[in-house]
Amino acid sequence: MDPDLREKLFNGEINVLVCQKCGNRALINVALLYRDMHRQYCVQYYPVQAIENAEFFRSFTKDGKLNIDGLSKAMGEIGHYFTEPHIVFDLNKMIKYIRFRDKLHDLHKE
Repeated sequence: MDPDLREKLFNGEINVLVCQKCGNRALINVALLYRDMHRQYCVQYYPVQAIENAEFFRSFTKDGKLNIDGLSKAMGEIGHYFTEPHIVFDLNKMIKYIRFRDKLHDLHKE
């Protein structure tokens, strides 16, 4: 929805804290969802440490879809792609997947 945020992701400026005094940069290692509404796909980044947390796995069904039990019917209006994000544990892999989907879309334009 916000092209500026997309560019910040591609430039390594998302989930980054910059010290105003010394300029040092530090990654804030938290989950990040990238959603392309036009092409109808999502990529979900999780810190690799999430794999060690049993609670993390409760967010998913056995087949890897998001467990949306108890959420409103609005989820159905968003589209199935939102409940089936491509999961990555590395921000660079998130960017590579987005580029893959961009090129795939460009090749299949009608």
